Amino acid sequence: MLSLKRLRKIRKINLFFEYLIDKDSRNKELYSMLKNNDKDGLNIYFHGKSLDKAKISILSKYDNRMRYVRGGVANLDRQDRYLIYKKDGKYYTGVVYSGDDIKDDKSAVIDILKKGEKHTDHQKSNNGFEYVMTLYKNDLILYIGRDKKEHIGYISEFNIANANFQVNNPLINDKGYNVGSTIWKSIERLDIDILGNVYRNGKNFTKEAAAIIQNELN
Repeated sequence: MLSLKRLRKIRKINLFFEYLIDKDSRNKELYSMLKNNDKDGLNIYFHGKSLDKAKISILSKYDNRMRYVRGGVANLDRQDRYLIYKKDGKYYTGVVYSGDDIKDDKSAVIDILKKGEKHTDHQKSNNGFEYVMTLYKNDLILYIGRDKKEHIGYISEFNIANANFQVNNPLINDKGYNVGSTIWKSIERLDIDILGNVYRNGKNFTKEAAAIIQNELN
């Protein structure tokens, strides 16, 4: 027989999934699978963000900043993705917008953003910067900072003026902090499957990721 504490936990998890998924649509089978899966309670930290990537925001088609996309519209001013570069041992960031016509991130020529720098002073990415990777909002990243410790968080947004990312702790949704790519000693993107398992270089990294995140709160 399940204890009252365990029943409350199960009910909380189910309510969490109900918030994330429209279970009355074609996602019904996915909802049923997810709410019955997470035995050790770790994956709940990562479910939400992995599912968020599938959500699409539909805006007014009469706004001149919009572009028609598959029957809906996309905001041309919206930050679409972030290109990470390296030069002289430091990491830098460039932003690609929805309205940009960029087909190949590796060969893209975009502005490199630096804190306090005027738009007219931005260097271009083809000025000795080496392309490293592309990041998206809600990507889970693992980086080593100035403190030489590992940190894990979800990318929330990029502040153009300060040239830094807002990163959120997966255990506490409203606990965010700002970090600029220039302080990274290393950077990796962790993969998350639909069940919330975290992978690093193809190997399950869920328990290790949860431990790193928990240590940041201590």
